[in-house]
Amino acid sequence: MLGPVDLLLGGVIPGIVALLIRATLHRIGWTQAAWPLAIASGVVVGQASLAAVPTVAEAGGLTAAVSAYFAALPEAFAAFVQPRQASHWLAAGTVVAAAATLLLARRHRVARRAGALLGLALAFTLPTRLLWGSVYFLSEWSREEAILRVALMACGLVALGWLALPRVEPDDSPTSLGPPTTPRSLIGPVLMAVVALGVSVLLATSGSLSYAQHGGVMLAAIVGATLGAMGQISYRSLGEHAGHGGLVVVTWLSGLAMLGAFYAEITPLNVVLAVVGLGAAIAAGGTRHTTWRRVAVCSVVCVAAVGFAITSSGLEFSRAIAQPTDNPYLNWQPPSDTGVE
Repeated sequence: MLGPVDLLLGGVIPGIVALLIRATLHRIGWTQAAWPLAIASGVVVGQASLAAVPTVAEAGGLTAAVSAYFAALPEAFAAFVQPRQASHWLAAGTVVAAAATLLLARRHRVARRAGALLGLALAFTLPTRLLWGSVYFLSEWSREEAILRVALMACGLVALGWLALPRVEPDDSPTSLGPPTTPRSLIGPVLMAVVALGVSVLLATSGSLSYAQHGGVMLAAIVGATLGAMGQISYRSLGEHAGHGGLVVVTWLSGLAMLGAFYAEITPLNVVLAVVGLGAAIAAGGTRHTTWRRVAVCSVVCVAAVGFAITSSGLEFSRAIAQPTDNPYLNWQPPSDTGVE
């Protein structure tokens, strides 16, 4: 089970990284890049830190643990360049999503088109890469069935990505100052944190603690990025529209949902509910012109969908625990998500 080292490396560190990056970018005026870069950096560092947990846990003393942590990071980051597991592809997908967000937040038509193409490519590539080399592609699905399933997952990602598109409005000005962080501006990030927590619980109760930790990394990054802008003056324009880091969150959490559905035991219904909750969270954030009615409806839908999914998964997990033969953690091993080339 999880211990203090897991919480430190998979929770505290990614949260601090996201907080520092967002606060720094806000102070130097790079509000357009603040959210996506803060969240992307937090989750990538968090995923690398999780790989260092076994080494750090075996170290004796604080100095040895710190040395072991930094010694393990190069190999952990190298795994993102040459992935050995399907989950390693999440880091690359997150970086691409952050780049697409920055391009889509620009006023220049060419940049926005490039960002849209990059996002579309990511939507179709991510499901393929996560499942490549798995039993599904190798033997269980026919070629036509694999194409159809990947296309359906890609369409879902495109729909969520469309909701998360940075909106550039006519009255926006890169130099116009807006008010400090307000309760309305916090609704989107808070709901996204709820979805991240929900996905983590779904994964944990479906037999995959390692994937659940990846969900916790996103939760920590969202919280850290949100705290990094608290009380600071923000630029009203692109800071709001690129702000939620929606494409980054969609990429990470959707990827985890796919991994949980195919490599763990998340039911299709709970995957759909998690996706609905994520879409509602993104829609609730909106812009400064979003009505309170829309915010309220989306908030209710998000909390209800995630809450129902958690309850359903929790009840099923409780029944499984009561039957030793069905206990997903009785002989727990890391998931075999060997989706590599």
